[in-house]
This record gives sequence, structure tokens and C-alpha cells, in this order.
Amino acid sequence: WVFGVGKPGGALYFQCLSGERLDLRAGNEIGLALTQLRLQGLLTDVPEGVVVWSHGSASDARPEELEALSRGLGIPTSSSPRPNPTWPEPPSRLLPADVRAERLAVRGKRNRNLMIAALAVVYLGVVAYLFFDLKKTKAVAAKVKFNADAVSAEASLLDMHRSKWDELRPVVETDYHPLELFLSIYKALPNTDDDRYIRFKKLTFLNQFKEIEDELRVAREIVLEGFADLETQPQISKYARNLKSSPDLDDFEWTNPPETTDKRSGKLTFTYVGGATE
Repeated sequence: WVFGVGKPGGALYFQCLSGERLDLRAGNEIGLALTQLRLQGLLTDVPEGVVVWSHGSASDARPEELEALSRGLGIPTSSSPRPNPTWPEPPSRLLPADVRAERLAVRGKRNRNLMIAALAVVYLGVVAYLFFDLKKTKAVAAKVKFNADAVSAEASLLDMHRSKWDELRPVVETDYHPLELFLSIYKALPNTDDDRYIRFKKLTFLNQFKEIEDELRVAREIVLEGFADLETQPQISKYARNLKSSPDLDDFEWTNPPETTDKRSGKLTFTYVGGATE
């Protein structure tokens, strides 16, 4: 499947999805791409709806797939016949797939700029030493100053590029992807194949920049809400210990307040919060 983002003047961006079906995972992947577009200024508002194109074959999206995609995105989804494709204008400037290669390229460019600046300084000293004529020395100095200004402009562009990388960091990094964190939280459950002692009610994942101690830092937080029967109360305490001892969650500090009893259902409810900053 390929999804695209459009505007009144035409198409804005295309991307091939990694999965073969339209489901919650596809919705999350599209949501990530929309967030990247908004951070780069290519997209100002969240799209009002999603249209899945069909071409009258067995591979068209089924109603249940459209519903799953809509839940994953939080945007209404519908289906319509596929129109004739057009090229996007302007082309997207999303980050390349090979992030490591891009960083190496930026580092190499920075080293070249520093070398040019160093050579310019050496060149100015040699010119001042070899030429005693004041007019020639001033002309050479003016030329060197022009080159230095050009290097300074490129350095400013590099700083701006690195700043955009830092802004996108909570979105593109994979070490703290919600699906990976959810799997680690699930593995810590004391449930067995026959007994489900603890059930999840709600999971919230936050990964964003926050001002902490007058410094802009990446703050990550997991809010885990669940419930269990009264007779399985020891399993809740065991789950709290499992979360703290899990090697996959050792970056998080967990707060585990005592569980409470829900008056309507009579079940024990709990809310655990894990936080991590860098």
C-alpha cells in the first residue's frame, strides 16, 4: 500500500507502507509520517479525512480494514475509485531512510568547512608575510574575508540543520517506540496461558521535549492503568516488581501507588507511572 498527502493545488507527499494490510499498525505509520511533515512545516493542519482508492478487484480494502485504519489514525476513513496519479509539488523534504549515512555526510561537510576556515587563516598570514605592498595586502585580506563570510554562512545553515534533527529526534528514534515499550510491559505481566490475573485498561506513552531545570530535554513517560480481581491482589505487587526489574525498561523510574477498589465493579484498580529523561 502507498499513502499520499494532498492539498488543493495537488499532491504533497507519497510513501510506501511497510505492511501488506490496512490496520492499526498502518495507521500508526501514517501518523508518524504526518508528524514529520508538520515538524518540517510542510503540513500545517491534520487532514480532515482519509480516502482509500479502489480499482474494482479482490485486493480492494475491506470495510473492517477501513475501520481499523481509522482507529489507528483517529481520522474518518472512506473508499472511492482511484483517480489518475499526479506528481507532488513541491517534493517532500523528509529525512532519508539511512539516518546514519545522513549524519556522516553532515559531519564530513562540517569538517571540510573547518578545514577551509583554517586554510583561509594560514593563507592570510602567508600573504601578509610575502607582500609588503599595502594595497596588495589589503586586496588579499578583503578576498580572504569574503571567503570567511561564505564559510560562516554555511556554518549557520549547518547549525540550523542540526537543530531540525534535534526537533525530530523524539519522532524518529526507535529505542523508545510505543510498540516496543508495549511489548516490554506485556512481557512483565505475571499472567499465564490459563490465568489472566491482570488486565490493561489504558496505556499512555509520551515522548517529547520539555523544559526541565531551565533546560530543554527529552522527557519520556508511560502511564499504565489496569485492574484485577480482589483475590489476585498479590499478582499486582508482583507486576510492580517485574516492571522495576525488567532489563528492557531499566531507563524508566516507576512510581507504584497502592491500588484502589472500584465501587462499581468491585475490582482492584492501579495506575503505574514510569518516567525517563535525558
